[in-house]
Amino acid sequence: MKQAYETAWAIALLYSRDTKGPEFVAVDEVHFLCPVEIGSLVSFRGSVVFTGKTSVQVRVKAQVVNPHTGSRTTTNVFHFVFNSQVKRKLIPQTYEEMMFYVDGKRKYEENKIFTQQWMCNHWPSLSELDPPATIEVLTANELMSDPWSDISSLKLELNS
Repeated sequence: MKQAYETAWAIALLYSRDTKGPEFVAVDEVHFLCPVEIGSLVSFRGSVVFTGKTSVQVRVKAQVVNPHTGSRTTTNVFHFVFNSQVKRKLIPQTYEEMMFYVDGKRKYEENKIFTQQWMCNHWPSLSELDPPATIEVLTANELMSDPWSDISSLKLELNS
């Protein structure tokens, strides 16, 4: 998974040419097609399948390579989303690229709608935050004063 992510990040960087580099947003889908045995030689290939104004979707295919025959077996397909300033538009050249583009656009639209709905349902409105909320933060010394306290039960609470 780490190598697939690194491959996707490098592809997004090379495509967007953003000086800050792409910012990881999500793993949209992962298809597990067959197992990879320990010690296998794995190859990663990827491409940009869709771009929005500030996002890049990258599809990475993982394949096990047989070093004796050179045959390849696809084991996983990953879909990563990155935020990045896109300076050029993606134009599919083949039928396969167009199918990936359409799939990427569908995912982009679904995620945009989901994100808008989630933010409307989960972020507090400004009226809920009046009067301004304060956050009580414990210092490292306060935390360490009782080394036997259960740190996992610590939480930040909004005080109004």
